[in-house]
Formats: sequence, C-alpha cells, structure tokens
Amino acid sequence: MADKKYLIGVDLGGTNITFAAVDFRGRITRKLKIPTQASRGRDAVMKRIIDGIRQLVLEQGSRAGRPAGVGIGSPGPLNSRTGVIYETPNLPGFRDTALAAPVHKALGLPVYLENDANAAAFGELWAGAGRRVENLVMLTLGTGVGGGIILGGRLYSGVDDTAGELGHMVIDPTGPVCGCGQKGCLEQFASATAIARRARQAVEKGGGSRLLKLAAGDPANISAKLVHEAFFLGDALARKVWLDTCRYLGIGIGNYINIFNPQKVVLGGGVMTSGRRKALFEPLKKEALARAFSRPARTARIVAAELGDEAGVIGAAGLALQKLR
Repeated sequence: MADKKYLIGVDLGGTNITFAAVDFRGRITRKLKIPTQASRGRDAVMKRIIDGIRQLVLEQGSRAGRPAGVGIGSPGPLNSRTGVIYETPNLPGFRDTALAAPVHKALGLPVYLENDANAAAFGELWAGAGRRVENLVMLTLGTGVGGGIILGGRLYSGVDDTAGELGHMVIDPTGPVCGCGQKGCLEQFASATAIARRARQAVEKGGGSRLLKLAAGDPANISAKLVHEAFFLGDALARKVWLDTCRYLGIGIGNYINIFNPQKVVLGGGVMTSGRRKALFEPLKKEALARAFSRPARTARIVAAELGDEAGVIGAAGLALQKLR
C-alpha cells in the first residue's frame, strides 16, 4: 500500500450519495454528490455507486493513481463482516443485499461496508472532534438519534454488528411509542423530530407566542431549528422544551459515561453545530455530568462534532484504511 495516496469514502443515503477522495490523514481532496434515485430500484442504485466511484477516480487524475480501497457507509442494519445490508427503509429493495462484493467485482478494489452512524463516529475520531483520543461516544440528533462507540481506537460493533443503537436506550417506559416498537426511547425525547413534536403540542395548548410567530402562525411549521431560534429570543415555552430535552439527554449521556468511561462524548446534528451552541451546551453538560459518577464525569468532555455532513464519508474511508493495515 506504500504506493497508494488516497481512499474513496462513500456515504449512501436515501436522498443523495456522497463520494470523497480522502488522503491518509483524513482530509478530503475531492468530493462528488449525486441523487440516489432510490425509486429506480436496487440495481440502479448500485450502478450509481460504481459509476460515482469511477468518476471520482477519473477526476483525481492519473498522477493520483488508484485508491487503496473503498469504504461505504450505509443505513442498516447490516453486516460489516460480510458486506451485506439486511434491510433499510430508505432504500427499497435492499433487503439481504450483498453490496461490498459487487462493487469489488466491478472495480477490482478492496471494499468495506459499515453502518453510516458508526462511520460518522469514526470520522470524528480520525479527523474531527475526537482527534487524539481513543475512547469516544457519538450521538447525532437528527430525524432520529444515531450513535457510534469507539473503544481503544476501534469501532465497537458487537457480536452481531448491532451495537451502537444509543438512541434506543429506554429512559421512560411510559413514554411515546418509538419506531422500534419500544416505549420511551431517548430518540422519542431528544431527536430533532421529538423536539419539534413536543413544541407543537405545547403551542396547540396555548403558549409560545414568539415560537408561533416564527412559524407564521401555523404550529405545523414548527421545527427544532425554530425552537432554538425562539430559545434565543427568550420564549419561555421554547426554553422549557430545550431544558426538558437536556434532562432527557442528560439521563442518556450520564449512563453512557458510566458504562463506557469515554474521553469524549461528541454531539452531532445541525443544532449542535450551530454558531450559538454554547448557550445550548451549558445546561446539557450540567445535566449530563450531574447524572454520571464523579470520576468518569471528570474525565469525559462533552463537545460538538466538527465535520458536519462530511463525517460519514471521511469515517467510511478511515475504517477502510484501518482494515487494510
């Protein structure tokens, strides 16, 4: 591998596929994004993955040579050892689908498959907020709550490749029904979807005047982003919704700190990477650290993710590099 200069990372999503040429220090040298066009079916999507990799290699030019390997981050559940996707709601037709092998056959390159949330966590470890640490837990607050666990510098995926479902820790067994079938998962309280839902419900009961104004008078327009804008404008309802979110997140993060004793807990998602995150972080940190045992709480730092939507594609490449060495 001494003559190789870069890897290809792929972030496969239901809407877009992102490709990146990544050097051995985790830096993107070239990037490409194309629509997934999932409605065209599995074979069409797989062809787009192969064609996208070929295009990126071509754009790199002959001086860059061939990549050392390819890492693909995909929604799961999946088996990273066999390169098979078990199923994923956003990619119809991918049930029990071998993805790594066909890409390898088409390109003649080593190809590795990994869960996209795990890839994002590894990306932050390698080139983002987790640099220079070996033990890290990452949470991404988006439509759901994704996660990844890094122990001793390596991704922890469990015996069946299903570890890291951090958003599905039950924190209130009487809480809302989650998409996974359980009640009261962290995802139902701390995701961007849950923040918006709780705020809408509270506004419909009366309150949140600034929040409702930002939503043009229609509670259906309320999003997590609007809740945080209203928080900074001093809206009492928005403040309560966020402090409640901090309490729920604090329960989850405190448990993760006690169980994994990480050096860092990295929080991703649009809210956590906003320019005004300090005001949002302080009550969250206070709540989380108060929930953890004192010794691991002194060790753990709760920080914002740094790589944004590039974490997954960088991490997929990094995991490929780790497996190649």
